[in-house]
Amino acid sequence: MTNDIKSIRKEFHRSEEARYIHRLHGVLLVLLGLSTVKAGKLLGDPQRTIAHWVIQFRARGLKGLEEVEKSGRPETLSLAQKKILANALAKSPKDTGMNADTWTGAVVSSFLRKRCGVKITVRHCYRILNALKNPVKP
Repeated sequence: MTNDIKSIRKEFHRSEEARYIHRLHGVLLVLLGLSTVKAGKLLGDPQRTIAHWVIQFRARGLKGLEEVEKSGRPETLSLAQKKILANALAKSPKDTGMNADTWTGAVVSSFLRKRCGVKITVRHCYRILNALKNPVKP
């Protein structure tokens, strides 16, 4: 049963429409008399999230529950730096002057520091490598 609940809660995040309907349910539960704490427990969301949805609904109606573009953290690499890295990754590290046989997070970090003057952690370089291997489809 726990796996069923997890599967259903995971499905809430599947699409923009599913997330919108999930927010509608949260607000509806509060409008029907449940506290934000109880609604949050039923839906698997923090009380503050439910309260935020209710505030947005009261302020802007249904529009308040629609997804908004999130600014997020700025890109670490500029477009030019990404091109430099992409060109380098198409070759072996040795062909780019690095003393390594394969591209790892540490090698990418060192390459970016030497070629672009950008200091990025090894962990973040692994994320960059993974994103380049598995690009997000529009």
